[in-house]
Amino acid sequence: MPEGRMTWWDASAGSGRIENSGGSYLAGADDVEPDAQVKNAMVSFDAERGRGMEHDRAVNVRLRRGLRNDTDQGRFGEQRS
Repeated sequence: MPEGRMTWWDASAGSGRIENSGGSYLAGADDVEPDAQVKNAMVSFDAERGRGMEHDRAVNVRLRRGLRNDTDQGRFGEQRS
């Protein structure tokens, strides 16, 4: 199961893009669990060949638990200035 980062998420359109070293994948709201519908979320997913589309599709997208999801997020208990 590939892993990647949700590089953008548009809640009004219900779609986003996941990128990893293998390329980029489009994802729709029906294929992404609610906790993973945020920008910079680290996710795991299944790739599906795009049917007449420019990009492959990400389905069964799940948030990778136990990871920091935002690059600006500090460690637990860390004082932010």
